[in-house]
This record gives sequence, C-alpha cells and structure tokens, in this order.
Amino acid sequence: MREVLSNLLEDKHIENYPLFKEFVFERTDIYDSLVCLI
Repeated sequence: MREVLSNLLEDKHIENYPLFKEFVFERTDIYDSLVCLI
C-alpha cells in the first residue's frame, strides 16, 4: 500500500485525483501514512 501511495505522489498528473482523495479520506489510517510521507 505504501508503494502505491508513493507512486501516486510521484505521478504529478493524477487524472483521478478526486477519486483518490475520497479514497484516502475514507481511510484515515492511509491518510495518516500519506501525511507522514510528505
């Protein structure tokens, strides 16, 4: 999962960003890990 988040972060032109954002906010544990990566 962390690799997936890293790949999405590296990809600056995320076409499905809104969907990705909803996916992240629906899962606070993933959101927290995302914040830690930044």
